[in-house]
Amino acid sequence: MPLDEKLARGMTRQAERVVFATSDEARRESFAFARLLLDRNREGRKIDGPGFNVTLARIGKTAQDNAATLRLDTGRFAIGRPGIYHRQSLQPESIHHLRASKNDFVAREWSVAIDNIRVERGNMAARFWTAPVFFDNHIMTRYLQRGTGERGERIIELVDAGLPLAGLYRACALTADGKRFHPWDVALPAPGGVLCGGTELVDCAALAYRFLLGHRPAGWGIDAEVASTTLQMTVSLRTYLSDETLSSGQTAVAVELRRWFAAHEGQLRAAPHLAFGWPSTVLDDRQAALVEAFRPLALAVQNEFTSWRRDLRKDGYFDIRFDALAKDYIVPEWQRRAVGLDLLTRYMKTDMEQLDG
Repeated sequence: MPLDEKLARGMTRQAERVVFATSDEARRESFAFARLLLDRNREGRKIDGPGFNVTLARIGKTAQDNAATLRLDTGRFAIGRPGIYHRQSLQPESIHHLRASKNDFVAREWSVAIDNIRVERGNMAARFWTAPVFFDNHIMTRYLQRGTGERGERIIELVDAGLPLAGLYRACALTADGKRFHPWDVALPAPGGVLCGGTELVDCAALAYRFLLGHRPAGWGIDAEVASTTLQMTVSLRTYLSDETLSSGQTAVAVELRRWFAAHEGQLRAAPHLAFGWPSTVLDDRQAALVEAFRPLALAVQNEFTSWRRDLRKDGYFDIRFDALAKDYIVPEWQRRAVGLDLLTRYMKTDMEQLDG
């Protein structure tokens, strides 16, 4: 039986404490692992099997013990073959929500941090970034209250189910010139129901940085892709609706969302830049085809799910010109695009000098 409101809130608070306490630890471990591989490459040393696997096993255990871990794919890891360590964790971020009515507010929510480490033929490359997808704590309360699944289900099973579709909604919500976007409703398939929310503009510094480790034209090292603005179009997810609470039209859309995702999951998982890229991300032909294939479903969601944009527009929040507003949210470091230890320390929430040697 679903939990009552009071008990669901209590369990949600307990989950938050676990998530917020452990997500940074997992990120630091994966970053340190990438630094280890980078140092070996720089010194011309091969990545030996025992050293590689022991380190990976420790990271895997940290991820399994971490309630914030969404996805860990180590099955393709093998010396001399392509491999990906892909962790998506939830961590609290300070997010400035914009409202056209000037009723701005600051909230602490969950966001997705992505670590992608690729090893191939003794060489490696890694990327670390925070994706523009946010989760309200209210989701877990409603899931525990309305869901029919076992209480032991991890956050992974709730959030990861339809997450790759979030980027497709963002791409569909942008106008053709990329300068404006629509505050659209979003529905993502989840166990026993859907996660609901929509697209909006937020000011969040964590979204401005993307760190890259690997071989660059100047040699081995750590670089950063720094966006010119902290303003981002995000997918903000606010609540969970069980299948039993959906209307007949919403149910039909949810069924089609699950079918479409199952048919295209492989393509979406293999294209993290499509799923979580910045608004300036240039899509290749295959990615653009995926967006266009998904667009009819995104439009169907707009017909059946209306609460998100209805609430925004009550505040006078209509389509906003992104490029005109972004100039008021400049990232100080963006022009020099340098990666200093102070920037890494701030982003990784640990002293990067301790990882040297």
